[in-house]
Amino acid sequence: AKKKHKRVELQKMKTKIENQIQQMVEENRTRMDFKERYEEMIEKYNNYSINVEVQFEELFKLEQELNEERKRSAKENMTEEELAMFDIVTRRDKVDLKENERKEIKKGISELIEKLKQEKLVMDWSKQQKRIADVKVTIERELDQVLPDKYDRQLFAQTCNEVFDHVYQSY
Repeated sequence: AKKKHKRVELQKMKTKIENQIQQMVEENRTRMDFKERYEEMIEKYNNYSINVEVQFEELFKLEQELNEERKRSAKENMTEEELAMFDIVTRRDKVDLKENERKEIKKGISELIEKLKQEKLVMDWSKQQKRIADVKVTIERELDQVLPDKYDRQLFAQTCNEVFDHVYQSY
């Protein structure tokens, strides 16, 4: 009977973590790796590679990491919305940012979101070619002012496209 109880507890924990991850990924797609790691854990358990106790331990560790991640926006002194864009811009291979560069980018992203919301993201903006182009240009112009030279032309273009995709899907 004890084992059955453990499985019920495990199911509760899995449901809780699943919901948490779902919400966190919706807010910020750079968190996809949490979802992938979670799915791997569940698969290992379902294939009987690990037992209930080990699964509990792994899920508990993951839950702690998720809690840390949830506090990150406060730690970075940003809204969830700003953090999502910040992550898209800064989570790059081969780009090692100094603290002052990170500060610049944070400021720039905060201003970009403000500008987009106030002027660009009007009703049905995503249905009008002219408005879409306007949003793209605004993103490029704003990021061009804050991204350091480490972002070469290709990386800059790629970053702008990903930020645009994010804005397109989120607003």
